Amino acid sequence: MPTAIYSSVINVLGGNSVDKFNSKIEHLEIIKFILKISRVSDANMEVTLTIIIILIVYFLTQWYIKTRRYIRLMKKFPHPPTVPLLGNALDFKSPTDFIPKFAEYTKLYGDKVKIYLGIMPEKLLVTDARLIMHILSSSNNLKKGKEYNYFSNWLGKGLLLSDGDSRWKKHRRLIASTFHIQIFKGFIEIFESNAKILVNKLENEVENPSFDIYPFITLCALDNICETVMGTSICAQNNCNPDYVNNTKLMCKVFIKRAFNAFLRTNFWYKFSSLYLDEKRAVKVLHNYTKEIIKNRKNQYHNNVKNVIHDSQEKTKVVLMDLLLQQNEKFETFTDVEIREEVDTFMFAGSDTTASALTFAIYCLAENHLVQVRVVEELNKIFGDDPLRPITFNDIQSMKYLEAVIKEVLRVYPPVPYYSRTSETEINFDDYIIPKDTCVLMNIYGVHHDPKLFPDPESFKPERFLSKNIDEGNNYGYFPFSSGPRNCIGQKFAMLEIKTALAVLLRHYEFTQSIPKHYLHLSTETVLLSNNGISRVSDAKMQVMLTIIIILFVYVLTQWYIKNRRYIQLMNKFPNPPTIPLLGNALDFKSPTDFIPKFAEYTKLYGDKVKIYVGIMPAKLLVTDVRLILHMLSSSNNLKKGREYNFFSSWLGKGLLLSDGDSIWKKHRRLIASTFHIQLFIGFIKIFESNTKILVNKLENEIGNPSFDIYPYISLWSLDNICETVMGTSICAQNNCNPDYVNSVKFMCKVFVKRSFNAFLRTNFWYKFSSLYHNEKRAIKVLHNYTKEIIRNRKIRNQTYVKNVNDDSQEKTKVVLMDLLLEQNEKFETFTDVEIREEVDTFMFAGSDTTASALTFAIYCLAENHLVQVKVVEELIEIFGDDPFRPITFNDIQSMKYLEAVVKEVLRLYPPVPYYSRTSETEINFDDYIIPKDTSVLMNIYGVHHDPKLFPDPESFKPERFLSKNIDEGNNYGYFPFSYGPRNCIGQKFAMLEIKTALAVLLRHYEFTQSIPKHFLHLSTETVLLSNNGLNTCMEQTEENRPNSRTSVDKLLTTACKLHGYVNKLAFNVNKTFSGSMFATTSTVFLDLIASIVLRGQLVDGDLWVMVYINSVYAIPAYTTILLGEMIEREDARLKWLLCNLTDSYFDSDLSDKRSLFCYQILHEPIEVSSGGFYSLNAKMVTSNIGLFCTLLMSIMKMRNSIYD
Repeated sequence: MPTAIYSSVINVLGGNSVDKFNSKIEHLEIIKFILKISRVSDANMEVTLTIIIILIVYFLTQWYIKTRRYIRLMKKFPHPPTVPLLGNALDFKSPTDFIPKFAEYTKLYGDKVKIYLGIMPEKLLVTDARLIMHILSSSNNLKKGKEYNYFSNWLGKGLLLSDGDSRWKKHRRLIASTFHIQIFKGFIEIFESNAKILVNKLENEVENPSFDIYPFITLCALDNICETVMGTSICAQNNCNPDYVNNTKLMCKVFIKRAFNAFLRTNFWYKFSSLYLDEKRAVKVLHNYTKEIIKNRKNQYHNNVKNVIHDSQEKTKVVLMDLLLQQNEKFETFTDVEIREEVDTFMFAGSDTTASALTFAIYCLAENHLVQVRVVEELNKIFGDDPLRPITFNDIQSMKYLEAVIKEVLRVYPPVPYYSRTSETEINFDDYIIPKDTCVLMNIYGVHHDPKLFPDPESFKPERFLSKNIDEGNNYGYFPFSSGPRNCIGQKFAMLEIKTALAVLLRHYEFTQSIPKHYLHLSTETVLLSNNGISRVSDAKMQVMLTIIIILFVYVLTQWYIKNRRYIQLMNKFPNPPTIPLLGNALDFKSPTDFIPKFAEYTKLYGDKVKIYVGIMPAKLLVTDVRLILHMLSSSNNLKKGREYNFFSSWLGKGLLLSDGDSIWKKHRRLIASTFHIQLFIGFIKIFESNTKILVNKLENEIGNPSFDIYPYISLWSLDNICETVMGTSICAQNNCNPDYVNSVKFMCKVFVKRSFNAFLRTNFWYKFSSLYHNEKRAIKVLHNYTKEIIRNRKIRNQTYVKNVNDDSQEKTKVVLMDLLLEQNEKFETFTDVEIREEVDTFMFAGSDTTASALTFAIYCLAENHLVQVKVVEELIEIFGDDPFRPITFNDIQSMKYLEAVVKEVLRLYPPVPYYSRTSETEINFDDYIIPKDTSVLMNIYGVHHDPKLFPDPESFKPERFLSKNIDEGNNYGYFPFSYGPRNCIGQKFAMLEIKTALAVLLRHYEFTQSIPKHFLHLSTETVLLSNNGLNTCMEQTEENRPNSRTSVDKLLTTACKLHGYVNKLAFNVNKTFSGSMFATTSTVFLDLIASIVLRGQLVDGDLWVMVYINSVYAIPAYTTILLGEMIEREDARLKWLLCNLTDSYFDSDLSDKRSLFCYQILHEPIEVSSGGFYSLNAKMVTSNIGLFCTLLMSIMKMRNSIYD
């Protein structure tokens, strides 16, 4: 690094300039300064590494300045031994570890212990009752700990989670005023009613030697809280509202899972987990339920306002939500969202805590029989011998011993064993100062079990709460409902609920110790959090830990540099554009449309060998030197493809496209290449022509359209071709017969593009957490299953009927590429089934998008260059003459010299694959450069094809440059549309044959013209070269194919004769039924029909169907039968659908069923239908109304058009 730069940085980050550092230079200015350095210094590797170290030191310094007082104050507190980076995390692997570990910490290190989770003391564990009382009673430290935020999506900023700000204080004051004993008296009936349901539910467990009572009690608690807070019953005990109950339970599980999973603790990563999606669904259910109840109670409140102040009987019907709404009506304090948050807070805080207390109470009574006997005696004194007498508030007040039992339960097993607060100011206490922003964890369980406060703390002694002196004396050390400003607002509510439930249960059941005896494993599942870790080792000071981190970082960086220094030294010789630290040149490539202009700019500014940084390493070497490209492509030592091809590996596996050029690839390549001979391709011409004629029909809809995108049509055409020639099956992509396969192919191409431009998705590890990965898996399953099924079927077919592909028989045309692979495998056993599937999938991918791209750009170029198109058409007329429907032969293809030059010029101007990527497997010496091993070399084929030194006037479309033999040969080394050397495109002859056939068919039917308005391409390098704004063109029918031309009239007359007098016989039959004037109308309509048939050069399914339809109406049974026979011979899968769904509003409804039945009979027994029966059936359908008949004929023509669409 230059001395000047080093000095500048030292001056900025100098050791004695901390104040200046803080006051004059902000973080952003530092970063801007460093970026400026990196640009000035040409971003060589040494500078980049130095900058990274400077940034690390800078942020560590800032962190230390910010936290140094915190660290100094926290040093005074003792702590258990820690593990570097993990702290004490290994001590807390599950919720059952907290109670014993905290007891151990308190015993060994005192009642104020700092706990490390990571490199910072994250918690201060306090078991000092005086300090706990000091913090809880303070109005300056009301902020809860961070772990409460795991409930924020559900509870929002309700009383439990809010930070103790002015909003909290106002809400607390208003809500507290509604929590008075007169309201609670009305809830006793609800508590008793739900406890009686619990009694019934427990009947099934009578005499059971051991059962878990908690699931029963938690549902009872949910019923109580719902009825008293929201005024509605969810019937949790009777499973009437399982969604609400299950989602409440799920939210508690979310808290636990996040507490013990370091990945889930961080909100950023948590949002990528399935648990987050489950939580969102749960929160939606809970919020929707609460909002619906609030809306209903509001309506009820406005319709019938109740006075909750006077002591009327109606008072018992008032619930806590009503009081909130009443308060809001007076003071307009709460928004609807705030009301929902407070109601949800009541629901959570009032259910699990009460359920925990009641469960432990029953357990303690079962374990302490004499205590239970004494409680029952007290209840008998109150209720006498009547176990069914309703409970009153006076009864509750009389249960003194039961109250002492509950208080002792809450001491031994406090429902919330730890309270967490974040210090908002420094707290001075005894000889300690607790720093600001410290998370103080108050060990309530530890205080309640402190023998100094509660002698013999592990024994269950309710009597300690019967003595007034003991009760008062221990008040400061007893916190079951917290204390101070943030104490539990519902403690009287909870005591009333627990006492009522126990009074009902103990009047029906006696609880005894389980058999065998049950030992508790106490688990704190609602508060404290911790990270996972490794084994515990010796103590580590903060300074030592930071030093270790820096040493580790420097060590790893040094090892990396030693390993890569030759690579760095060699790559430093190549020029590069300015970079941004950590990002390199990544910001230059934000979308697929950026590559072509940016690569052209790089080549112009920095030469034909440019290194490109993505991150801190030069990830690519962009090469536009035609000699170096030729050298690499022709080399047999550098056959390994670039890493970006791996995005297709889950689909294509190790097929020819993706494999690394190893011995397996060479063997597969040799065998497959031997099958790609011209005799095989000749048999494919018929397939290409047939699918192109379907394309011609599909394009009819765009005739006259001033501008349309032709690529979607051609993409489907290309898929049809590749499926039929590779797999021997038709997916009918153009007719949407197999949408799953087509859509999955398209989706896989989108996956490639999305992963290429998303840093997160480029890494396999992170990609597997994305929804795109799961969608890719579904698409892969569709594609692989389809290919495997075809392979299996072709294997069976080939085993039963072996074809000789070498003889010159007609059968040869039916052999497809898969058959040849299977035949090779039969001879040499070279391929496994998986490898065959991979090669077939590779053909499917490599042979569809590339050809579609080439043909689309060819049509675009012809539309933009009218004179070129005229010359191509003239050449086609010389070959085919005036017959646009003559089938194409291989000799015809060979004769299309000018068309071939046009295709070659298209591939020069718009190469389907504009860049080839190779990874150098050895060092490459070329000129004065050495390309290091493992360098990803990006060969800029588009740049070479547009190099004016190789192709003068490169942006002009000039097919003539490929007509001159000298020019063609002279430019051969600079022309790579199908790659070059050992890994050149194996299917280039196949592609040329396919494209020439398609253009020959299309240009004999349509003339392509420039779109209106003129379309300008936005070239985009995706899986192949495309235009991201479409490839728009315009087209018209050729002159000889237009219906009004003289040629078409002549052809019409010829075709009419060939149809065996069909028109004349039809007109004769029509004339018998209708007046003579009708003859002209019928002839005109049918001449129009036949004219359209002639234009296409063949009868298609729709024409046959229309003829059958009209024949069936106008009583010509013989010709109907002939036409149906022809349709059946064509094996038309849509025939049954077309015939059996004929409906027409012109016919009576009672005849429609007969007609459908008749058509079904025609389908199955076309020859046996008698003329007389046929005629008499349809005579009823004929109307003598001429106007209606004309309308009928027009509707038939419309139906014909819709079928073609």
